[in-house]
Amino acid sequence: MTSLALAGLLVTAVLWWRADLLDQRDRLASLHSDSAQPFFNEPSASHPIDEQTSRELRKISASLRYPWGAVWGALQQAQGSTVTLHLEPSTSESKRWRLTVQAPDHSSMLEFLRRLEQTPAWQSVILESEALQVMAPGAGASGVVFQIALEWADGQ
Repeated sequence: MTSLALAGLLVTAVLWWRADLLDQRDRLASLHSDSAQPFFNEPSASHPIDEQTSRELRKISASLRYPWGAVWGALQQAQGSTVTLHLEPSTSESKRWRLTVQAPDHSSMLEFLRRLEQTPAWQSVILESEALQVMAPGAGASGVVFQIALEWADGQ
């Protein structure tokens, strides 16, 4: 798959995910639309919002604040022969991300890590785990699957 096709696929996935989050937020908001209380305020005694709904609203709201476009752009600069399998922002810290990546071999993995470290968008890049992926003949390509902890640099 070419870099351009992969970039298009990643952008499409991010836009779909964002639209899904906005839809979830709107559905939760409609559940409480009959309330006289402003939607994003804390619950009051006269207009209680159950704890689970409140947690979900905070989670959705927080995820919309992440700089998804800039993050994907910074990852694409380092892409090379690797394939991003999963990108997830930290639920506890807005600048931290966890990335799962597949590379054809260890040298490609190390090159990807080096490129990420040289990208000004990342304050820290930490390899957390790696596993050799061996496929049966004809079942697909073997390679290395690894997880990275990333911290977004201030001012990016």
